[in-house]
Formats: sequence, C-alpha cells, structure tokens
Amino acid sequence: MTFKSNSSDLNPLDYHVWGTVLGCYQKYTPKPSNIAELKTALLSIWNDLPQEFIDKAILHFERDFDRVLLQLVDILNTRFQYR
Repeated sequence: MTFKSNSSDLNPLDYHVWGTVLGCYQKYTPKPSNIAELKTALLSIWNDLPQEFIDKAILHFERDFDRVLLQLVDILNTRFQYR
C-alpha cells in the first residue's frame, strides 16, 4: 500500500505530532527488527510524549485555524458585496 506525501487525511496537527514521533523514532535504539517490536517501540514513544506537548500542538492548530477562517470570511464578504 502506498501513501501520498501530501495526504488530505492529515492536517497540520497530525504533521506536527507525527513529525515529533518520527524524530523520537530516529533516536530510538535498538531499532525494531520485526512488526511486533516496531509496534512496541511506537507505542512507547507515543506514551512518552508529554500531554503538554499535545495540548500545545492543539492550541497552535486552533489558533492557525481561526486565522485562516477569518481570512476566508473576509474573502467571502468581499466577493458577495460586489454582486
């Protein structure tokens, strides 16, 4: 199964969190030698992520989402004023 590098299933929050998980995995030793060990390693990394990190990522996502939403509203208001 192949995945597109710019999957619409991932949002900026996903990229932030999974980017951090990937960074932790790259430092992980010893590297897993099978699927069961990989699953264990990823669960360990996930469980070690501080909740504060997740909360901060969510706050940044919400802030950015609000900014983009306000820009979209401005664009739509401008577009419909001239009709």
